[in-house]
This record gives sequence, C-alpha cells and structure tokens, in this order.
Amino acid sequence: MSIYFAKNSITTYTDVKGKCSLMFFTFGCNLKCYKCHVYKDLNTEVPPKDYAKEDEILQQIEEGKDFVDCAIFSGGEFLVYDVEQIEDFLLKVRRIFSGLIIVNTNGTFPQKMEQIAYLVDGFYLDIKCPFWLLNRTSYMDREMFKQVYGIDYSEKIISKLAQSVLLLVKRKNKYDRTRTVEYPFLSKNDHDLISEAMKVLNLDHDFNEFYEET
Repeated sequence: MSIYFAKNSITTYTDVKGKCSLMFFTFGCNLKCYKCHVYKDLNTEVPPKDYAKEDEILQQIEEGKDFVDCAIFSGGEFLVYDVEQIEDFLLKVRRIFSGLIIVNTNGTFPQKMEQIAYLVDGFYLDIKCPFWLLNRTSYMDREMFKQVYGIDYSEKIISKLAQSVLLLVKRKNKYDRTRTVEYPFLSKNDHDLISEAMKVLNLDHDFNEFYEET
C-alpha cells in the first residue's frame, strides 16, 4: 500500500520552536480521539481521488529545502503504513533534505518507531491522558480511555504507549517531545500527573490548547 498524503501541506513556525517547518498530513488512523479536528478529512481507509503521491511530497521538500528547517510528517497517523515503506520514503527525504525530520505519532506503534528512529530527528509523541494509571477494573478509567482514544479499553494499547515513552527516554534526543491536548474533561490533577511523570523521565512536554470545531 502506498503512503497517501493530503494535497495541502502547511508552513508552521510554532511546532518546532524557532524553526520554519513544512508539515505534511497522511490519510488513515487507528484511533478516533476525542473530537479530533482532522478525523473526518483524514481518517479514511480509501483516500479520495485528490491525494498526493510520494513523488509530489518529495518535490515540495526539494523546492523548499533552502528555506525550510524541518519536515514534519503527521496524520491521521503517519505510522499506520507499512514500516518498510515508511523507511524507504524517509530515506528518500534524507537524501534530498539536510534539515530536521519530525514524526508526529499517537504512540501505538513503538516497533515502527524503533525501526525508523535512525532517520528521525524528533518524535512528537501524544500523551493524551495519564494512561499508566488507568485500571481495567475501574469503570471510570475504562470510560476515560474510550473517551480519549475512541476505542475500547485495551491493555495491549497501554503497553504500546508505555513502550513508545520508554523509547524516547532511551533516545535522549533533544528534538523528541511529548504533548497533551487540554481536553475539557481532563482535570488539573490529570495535568499535574502528566507533567510530573514527564519531568521524572526527563522528557520535554507541552500542553496544547483544545480547539473544538465550530
């Protein structure tokens, strides 16, 4: 399966602080997170006819390489695709682009992260809630998990999220970051638990404002 990119990329100066980045979006995601603002456009198994092919994305990167500091790959979930295909694509990017390669991920594909880590300058990893404290025997915890991730509670998913966090701890890369959307149902205590955990693990972390579609 090819990597299906959205036609429109964006230029951003805020995702990687102090740097100009081109952000590219891919179709498809394995989650349905709370009021995801791109879900209806990107979370599809069969992309619309106006998707961009890999060569078109590489051309955009080639044309912007003299003034762009970073290439960011987001979704959807960029890592839903075959890892060998992702690796092959990133190798092509690396051949033509000397800037930073950043991958945004929900953290459910730690093995893929590990395989492509040598090509990625920074993973931006979602910490959507203090998942490590959720208890499968607690109705409230199971409901929080479902509200956040849009799927039923899964210890397998929690294990994968933990593996992804530990990968970042092991990498000790200055461009790796963790981030949390400030969902309206997350309490101050939830925020504090996340902040404290990321501080203990020595991982950079940001809280991002929640924007609800109008």
